[in-house]
Amino acid sequence: MISLHHLDPAAQEEVLKPMRSQTDAQVVEDTGALIRFLGADAVACSGAMGAIGLCTGGRHVMQVAGHHPANFVASACLHGMRLVGDDADSPHRLADRFRGELYCGFGEKDHCTPPPLVAGLAEALRDHAVAYRFAVHRAAERGHALPDRDIYDKQAANRDWGLIFAMFRRQLRP
Repeated sequence: MISLHHLDPAAQEEVLKPMRSQTDAQVVEDTGALIRFLGADAVACSGAMGAIGLCTGGRHVMQVAGHHPANFVASACLHGMRLVGDDADSPHRLADRFRGELYCGFGEKDHCTPPPLVAGLAEALRDHAVAYRFAVHRAAERGHALPDRDIYDKQAANRDWGLIFAMFRRQLRP
């Protein structure tokens, strides 16, 4: 698989089209429906939930954690995008709602998460109930955790997964 920034503009647009049709509000609403469905199923486990999102999914995980804080206590975002911004629905604005733990894995060479954004997110989450952890992986690019990509960074991905699974063990005990 070829990473987005290696594709020509027409191919990039084709890849991004589905992502642009899904809003944060839709993801939050759909997740609420899933929570209600699982809550009504006697066989489904109840209690704390976790989520992992990559790229735009990382933004969505943060939105879901902020809108359903009683449910989501272990949230992970890998090479997320649009996590801090001036827009009213920027995920960092939900910092006071997050509970449990939030982990973000960033690539040092990721143009969507430059150092000021990474620092801004850490600052936004600093004095709130959520335990925030993050890693900036040296020389890793955007998409570093995807094993079928041309820019896969096994060392960075393994570090991310180790930290995420440790968080899940702490927060999602049966």
